[in-house]
Amino acid sequence: MPEAGEARRRTNASKPNTAAGKTNATTTNGMEKRQIPGQQPGSLSLLPYWTWDAVFAALVLSYMFVCPYTKVEESFNLQATHDLLVYTPFANHDQYDHISFPGVVPRTFIGPILIWIILSPIVYPIHFIFFSRESQLWGSQIFVLQYLVRGTLGLLVAASLARFRWAVRKRFGNLVATWCGILNCVQFHLPFWSTRTLPNVFAFVFVTWALGIWIETDVLVRDYNLSAKKSGGKETKRTGDTLKPRDEEKSYDLTPPAHAIVFLLVVSVSIFRSEISLLIFPLFTSELLIYRSILFPPAFSRAYTALVLSVALTVTIDSIFWRAPWFWPEMRVFIFNAIKGGAVAYGVSPLHAYFTSLLPRIAPLSYPLSIFALIANPSRLTRYLLPIFAFVALLSFQPHKEWRFIIHVLPMLNASAGVLISSFISAQQNKLRRLRVLLVALLLILVVSGSLFGLYVSSLNYPGGAALAALHNMNPAPPVRIHIDAYTAMTGASRFGESARELGWTYSKNESHSKPEDFVGMIDGERMYTHLLSHEGLKFHDANAWEIVGFVEGYSGIRVGKEGEGIGGWVKDVLARLLSRRIEWDPRNGAFVIPLPVWVRTETKVWILEHRSPIHVAG
Repeated sequence: MPEAGEARRRTNASKPNTAAGKTNATTTNGMEKRQIPGQQPGSLSLLPYWTWDAVFAALVLSYMFVCPYTKVEESFNLQATHDLLVYTPFANHDQYDHISFPGVVPRTFIGPILIWIILSPIVYPIHFIFFSRESQLWGSQIFVLQYLVRGTLGLLVAASLARFRWAVRKRFGNLVATWCGILNCVQFHLPFWSTRTLPNVFAFVFVTWALGIWIETDVLVRDYNLSAKKSGGKETKRTGDTLKPRDEEKSYDLTPPAHAIVFLLVVSVSIFRSEISLLIFPLFTSELLIYRSILFPPAFSRAYTALVLSVALTVTIDSIFWRAPWFWPEMRVFIFNAIKGGAVAYGVSPLHAYFTSLLPRIAPLSYPLSIFALIANPSRLTRYLLPIFAFVALLSFQPHKEWRFIIHVLPMLNASAGVLISSFISAQQNKLRRLRVLLVALLLILVVSGSLFGLYVSSLNYPGGAALAALHNMNPAPPVRIHIDAYTAMTGASRFGESARELGWTYSKNESHSKPEDFVGMIDGERMYTHLLSHEGLKFHDANAWEIVGFVEGYSGIRVGKEGEGIGGWVKDVLARLLSRRIEWDPRNGAFVIPLPVWVRTETKVWILEHRSPIHVAG
């Protein structure tokens, strides 16, 4: 932009902006400065726009490598993707994991099939080139496929967030989009869970893409009256316009972006997570009744069409894999959780838990900042935050609450917090600007420290996967027959970890065994099991038939302050050490010996046992 034009914008900053989408209007309360989306002051503007998208993708993959295993919530989609890759969708499904272990509620195969479609052109050619065709898929390197599966999902999430941030850039400017990208990266939950094969994460891709289209789109409806046809059928209504009563008599339809919004949200509801309907309801209600940017008939018509198509897709595919006619998994999940109240068995939280506990946990910085941003500039942010907070409020009436149910609000919270931060540090007339920048930097350092601590704690949460890998590293003499108990399977021991099948190893998750004598016996002249991975290893060791050859520790809690005395006792202990000069240098750890205020406890979670002699059962 020429300098003269820039000068005119500065001198006319108080004038309303009439070129929607080209420049951002300056508000009287200083929330936003008039800026061209691609030009913002400060050192952050020196970085290419896509920098924070690349950083987020790198963080997603880094978190995945630090914590390569998965837990029970992710097991269905992960195991289903394994079976699709190893056995292909066209083979007999008897060997599929869900046939033997269907879980409490069924889940759709649409997500795993999507990952299979993406990875097939990569996985199968590599196998045929570098591995024997008679061996299992990728042979002993099959666990690498788990990285590929999770990494693919993580990159899909990163792509949806990049698309969302592009929309933020068009609506609020480049600096706000930059801070949105920074907040995506520094807060722990979003990058960590982006590779987790939860139905919520698959739905997150669709919802985030839809929200991005929503906040950037100026045109939601178009009319097909005679004058519009004469003018080439151009769209005549913008999101800021109000549809007059006489306009409702005309023939309207949704614009292509609005079609995409409806389709993406309806697909996410009918296929992946039914609770997203509680986001659709306030979003379309506010657009229909408050902002009057859409009309009910065309919106309902398109939503109904999307619902019929998506239900037909999931029923057709899932009826095949679940071997049941007219099988709609998400409807069964909805009936189990919402109508029968089956989710209550997994815990009940108070009505306010999302607002007072779970949102502060998953968005420790952007959640409070988005509230301040809404208070400071309601005219700019109410439209986008009202459906978000309404969604959380409606979902609060469900007794069972988990943060992953509300993960879809994170991008909008980060964008709103970015609006506040960008105005907070860009007040050029304020002499305290450096202090503001320092305050924001300190907050970021605090949040990043919390994320690193969360990553460390999370790395201790998957002892089952670590135990299965440890047993493979021991390389016991064949034959090897392994039993994996429920706890081990729920904490990381997936089918991708069964990397020695081509060596003749067998893996069993038989849940009918309960007593030590159930695990001994002979099959075809050989022992039923040679090794156990068990959460109750001492019970088998005491039975004198199994020898403990290894164990894996896992997270068991956090100690705050001094043992038994809390943070006050810790402060007194440190002061006493300082006054008595009892702080010494530890050459082994390269640090002074000062007890930490927070300590992570670990304990043995999974025992690795080897059969040593037959057990004698009386009678």
